[in-house]
Amino acid sequence: MGCKNSTLIKSSVEEGMKIPIADSNAAKAAPAVEKVAFEGEDFLPAASKSFEDEGEEFLPAPPARKVGFAAPDSPEPERRQIKRNNSFTESVKKSMMGKSIIQTALDAFDGGETMTEESARKYDYAESHKKWKDVFLECDDDNNGFVDVIELQSALESVLEQEVTFEQAQSVMNDFSKQKPGLLDISEFVIMLTFVYESVQKSNLRATTRLGGLSSQLEIAAQEAEQDRDDMLEEIASKVYPFRDILHIQDYEANETTIDKNVSAHQDHDFSAAFAPSEMRCLALVSHNGMKATMKKFVLANKNILKKFRLTGTNSTMTMLREVFKDEADQIVFGPSCKSGPLGGDAELVALMCSGGLGGMLFFQDPMDAHPHQADIDCLVRQALVHNTMMANTPVSALMMMNVFRNALEGVGKPELIPSFFFTLESPSVAAYKAGQNKVIASHSK
Repeated sequence: MGCKNSTLIKSSVEEGMKIPIADSNAAKAAPAVEKVAFEGEDFLPAASKSFEDEGEEFLPAPPARKVGFAAPDSPEPERRQIKRNNSFTESVKKSMMGKSIIQTALDAFDGGETMTEESARKYDYAESHKKWKDVFLECDDDNNGFVDVIELQSALESVLEQEVTFEQAQSVMNDFSKQKPGLLDISEFVIMLTFVYESVQKSNLRATTRLGGLSSQLEIAAQEAEQDRDDMLEEIASKVYPFRDILHIQDYEANETTIDKNVSAHQDHDFSAAFAPSEMRCLALVSHNGMKATMKKFVLANKNILKKFRLTGTNSTMTMLREVFKDEADQIVFGPSCKSGPLGGDAELVALMCSGGLGGMLFFQDPMDAHPHQADIDCLVRQALVHNTMMANTPVSALMMMNVFRNALEGVGKPELIPSFFFTLESPSVAAYKAGQNKVIASHSK
């Protein structure tokens, strides 16, 4: 059994032939549903309109339009015979049995409001993953975690139940392959099939012929997938706009005309903490010279979370903290102040950690500069590993930790999210080291 499943109903795209609508009697018996508007056109259930020809329902299929990825006279690459176990038939059938993602969302929507195509498409991509992952696993012939164009061609034919040319499969590959050219990983495959299947389904719901054929549907799927990703990235970019100088996003340029620049007020709202700073161990802030400006921007963007902790750090960072919180002196509790890093400040933080006074550390290291106290830096990082202390070494990891801190301290509190601020911990590997040391000591005591 190959990835191209011969037991599934297939439709020819050759000119002049007709494509039977699957299970027309069941379609006629299906209850009517509301029309769903897509791109300004009416889309109706398959049972609502039909083209009758000698008692059967047919949709005439125009010839598939060629897409120019190979010379017109060049032969199609030889199709590999992909052997499968019989579970492939069932996995494809099972994935096809469920309703489309959009229709599932529409059916689940309760209320008098209008569910748009975009809101329905965002319903739940987890459903898409469950729907298509078995198809990916069956079509990954060499089990390397990727699907190549030949495997993709077979997968599309099995799912869409019609012939797919090599050129069409190559077009889909070019549109959806982002990580490794010419290959789709499972995430790319799932996204591809979600949009391709929806595009073909929407075309089948039209009360007209399938204008443009499969090639047109595949192009529409690629365009919709690209638009969906752009919309998602724009939404995320809007939310992280206050942190743009901290994150330095490289592969997306936000459109500042569409960004809500007041969103920062909602990122760091003040709240009453479930625990007082004195009930928790200190939070250390450390930054190298090349990262001090970034640390200051980070503190300003997260003041209302950071002031819930006793703050400590090396000399210059502590000086900055006192300046930032000078108008909130009655709301902030500072821990011990350490010397500058090259003068022993990192070593002082190690001592505080080893004595049980440090619960976590935000350490903005400069990867582009050499440091005269590199040995002290290594010692600080290593001891954080030994003592299993919360440590964020990059601005993005520190930013993510702010959400953890807020969740841990808001309301009645969830101290289990930040255990190193309440307990003395150690790396699980320390137990084996201690056992080995005990054996060494015992051997010398004989």
